[in-house]
Amino acid sequence: MSWTVATTTSTGRIHPTPAVSESAGMFACYEAIAGLSEDMVDAAERADWEEVSRLERECAAHMERLGHARRPALSVEDVRRKRDLMMRILANDARVRALVCPRQDELMRLASGERRAIGVRQAYAAVSYY
Repeated sequence: MSWTVATTTSTGRIHPTPAVSESAGMFACYEAIAGLSEDMVDAAERADWEEVSRLERECAAHMERLGHARRPALSVEDVRRKRDLMMRILANDARVRALVCPRQDELMRLASGERRAIGVRQAYAAVSYY
């Protein structure tokens, strides 16, 4: 696979980088994911859920590239670099989840309450015909 890494700006413009070596392309993807995950933390702290979702889709595209790419042989230094990037990504993911989970729980409670209200209205509507 020839590595071409693209980044998307906040305006939606895609900026591809030229084809690079396998390890450089892999690291470019990990760096992009790490940066995007930091942006996701910032967006989640602002409760900008649309931006969190957009950034998550962009991360997923980079992860898809990583999943389909050959695994290059890495030096000990490269293994450490990859580990450090993955630790950054996982730490940011944990921070985003800590901010998103309460919001998801709140939305689930609201949806559950709305479903109950609809059920009650339907039950009373059926009774009112008699």
